[in-house]
Amino acid sequence: MSKPKFRLTPKLAAQLAAECAEDAAKYEAHAAKLAGLLEGETDPDVISRHTWWLEDARRQAAQGRRAATVLGNYAANPTNLRYCQDALAQTAHLR
Repeated sequence: MSKPKFRLTPKLAAQLAAECAEDAAKYEAHAAKLAGLLEGETDPDVISRHTWWLEDARRQAAQGRRAATVLGNYAANPTNLRYCQDALAQTAHLR
């Protein structure tokens, strides 16, 4: 059975952009919480573990913001070839 064809429409891009922005906000909140936990911490193992989680949360938030921007640009102007290519690259894992 073949996989259904993926078609990125402006409406779907707008929906995905909103979801990406929401995910980015969750990761940003998580990063802020982890940064708070690191304040005053002296145990090197805890610092190392929380620092890795903090960096990962920040990376995930940045990726979500980028995806939201790219997909939002495409949703607003689907005839722009550059926006279309960028949006398709962001959603490559969905195909």
